[in-house]
Amino acid sequence: MALTAATPAAAQSCRTIEERFGEIMGYRQTKDVMILGHRGYWSGYNPRDRLIPENSTGAIEAANNACIDGVELDIKMSADGVPYIMHDFNVGRTTNFPHLQQRRLYNPYADGTNADYNPRVASLSAGTIDRLRLLRPNRVDVSPYTVPRLSGVLQTHMANRWTIPLIFDVKTSDAVRATNSLVRALVPGGRYKMAMKVNATLYQTPGAFEKDAPDMWAIPVFTTNMLGIIHVDNAFNAWFTANAIEVNVKQPWGLMYTLKDRVVDAGKKAAVFHALADENKGNGNFFRNTGECCYKLSDIYYNWKPGFKDTDDRRGNLDFLNGERYGLVTTDDPNGTAKFYRGKGKRANHPGQF
Repeated sequence: MALTAATPAAAQSCRTIEERFGEIMGYRQTKDVMILGHRGYWSGYNPRDRLIPENSTGAIEAANNACIDGVELDIKMSADGVPYIMHDFNVGRTTNFPHLQQRRLYNPYADGTNADYNPRVASLSAGTIDRLRLLRPNRVDVSPYTVPRLSGVLQTHMANRWTIPLIFDVKTSDAVRATNSLVRALVPGGRYKMAMKVNATLYQTPGAFEKDAPDMWAIPVFTTNMLGIIHVDNAFNAWFTANAIEVNVKQPWGLMYTLKDRVVDAGKKAAVFHALADENKGNGNFFRNTGECCYKLSDIYYNWKPGFKDTDDRRGNLDFLNGERYGLVTTDDPNGTAKFYRGKGKRANHPGQF
C-alpha cells in the first residue's frame, strides 16, 4: 500500500541519500545530531497518519516523504531463509497470524509464546508470512500492509527513487549475509546508502563482519550487559576504526561511559537508542522481543561486578542524551527529537519539521 498524500517536506527536495548517509555514518562531518526513525515513521508519533504500523512499507515511505535523516529497520529470517522487516522474533504482536486458523488475535498480556498465537518468525515459511497482515498500532484493527520482504523494500526504494538511508538492525549472522546479498544485487552503490547495526557480541571485530558482509558497512552496538559476555575493551578497540559506534550509556558516569567519550572525543558519531516506552507509556512498559508484555528498564539493570552496575536508565530523556554528547539518535519520535535538538542549536543544517 502506498501513501498518496504529499507532505510539506515532500514538496521540497530532501537532501541526497549520500549526504545523509555520510553524516549518519560519521565520515561526512556535521555538528548536527542525526536522527533515525525507529521502525520508520509510524503510530502516534507520525502526526500525519497515526494508523501506520511499525516496520511497514507505509512507515518507510512516510519517513522518506518527510525527509527524516534515516530509518532503522529490523531484519528477521523465515524458516526457508527469506529476510523480512520485523522487530520481534515472533509474529503475534504485530500481525494477524491467528486469523489464519480462525482464532482471535494474540494477547501479549496472556498468550506468551504459545505457537498457536505467537510462533517464531524462524518457524514459518515465506509463503505463510506473505499471507499475514500487519496490525494497526492499536493491535485490534488489521491494516492492508503485508510483512515486508527485504527484497521488496529495496526494489521499491529503487523504483520510487527514495532518498532515505536505510539502517538495518540485524541480530543473526544468516540475516547479515542475506541482507548484504540483497543490497549488493538490488541497490547500485548500496554501500553509500544502507548499512547494518550489529551487536558486538555477534561480531567482535570488523574483519569478522566483513567476511559475512563484504559490500556493506556496520555500526557496532555496545550495551552494558555485554560486559559479562565478551571482552568489551578488546572488541571496542577493534571496532574503533568505524566512524559511527553505538554505546548505550544509561546514566551519568554509567557503565561504558569512557568508551562513549572516546568516540565523541575522536570526532566520531556516538550513537544511542532513545528508550521510549511501548505500552502504557506512563508506567514505562516495553514489549519483550518475543512480543510479550512487558518489562521496565529497571528490570534489566546490569550488575557487572561489585561497584559496577546500572542503577538508572535515562535514555528516554533527551536532556540526558544531549549532555552525553550523542550525535546519532534512534527514536520512535523523530519529530519531537528534531524539535528538541533544533532548540539546542544542533539541527542548524537540517532545518524544518518532519
